[in-house]
Amino acid sequence: MQRPDIFQHFAPRQSSEESVITSTLDALGNFDVIITYNGKSFDFPFLHKRAQKYNISLERTPFLAIDLYRWLKEYWPLASSLDNLKQTTVEKALNLEKYRKDIIDGATSVQYYAKYQKTGDSNLVQAILQHNADDVHQLARIADALSFLPYHKIAYECGFLIKGRRRNVLIENINLVGNKLIASGITNSGMMPISIFCEAYEMEYDPSDGSITLNIACESRDGWVFIDIESLPISTEPFTDSNYFRNGFLLISSRDDIQYKLACALVRSMIEVLMKEELDV
Repeated sequence: MQRPDIFQHFAPRQSSEESVITSTLDALGNFDVIITYNGKSFDFPFLHKRAQKYNISLERTPFLAIDLYRWLKEYWPLASSLDNLKQTTVEKALNLEKYRKDIIDGATSVQYYAKYQKTGDSNLVQAILQHNADDVHQLARIADALSFLPYHKIAYECGFLIKGRRRNVLIENINLVGNKLIASGITNSGMMPISIFCEAYEMEYDPSDGSITLNIACESRDGWVFIDIESLPISTEPFTDSNYFRNGFLLISSRDDIQYKLACALVRSMIEVLMKEELDV
């Protein structure tokens, strides 16, 4: 696997923090997908808290934040047998530890930075930067090694991105509740409101916060849940080759066994059609 390019933003002194936070957020704003390890609990809350301290705007087009720690914790059967889910522990389990060159861990990195503030020792900085670089390189290797994860289920439960030329829509999760397939998402705020209420589906877009809710009506029979695709404003062509499509109906669940891939594809098709002008797809 080719090593990714590494760009590090380092604050040599406390007074540099504002510019580092700004440049980091500007850099991240160029990407539609950001992969972290425990970023949902640590990296993003930290960045947002420091940005708020300096009144730095956090507004940007919705993006997909992939937290590999949470994916492994929820969807990797081997996770429960490990002593912990630290990144280095996962690296060992995946036989990736041999690629590390750093001599410190994250906790020591914090201590080195505090010591650098007092001494100005450039060797401390190099050790910190090497640790950071190894973390990122190893994160890429971990991501590349996770072909065994149930990605369609993850997309259904944790979300996926619909990318348009004009703006993005982030589907945050999908749920099958009673006789409805419900998708919740978010896009840019401030557009014209959307409220669609039909027998086969409902959709609302709230311009105040950019939230989107899509409800698709289902039919159930003996534990089987179907959706009448021909009653929806989308093409049936993407589904005709599926074994779960017959006579205009798409099987979404059979006795609680949800067809995650089909559910995600259906929601994507509906959003792309109903928000075609806003997305410019």
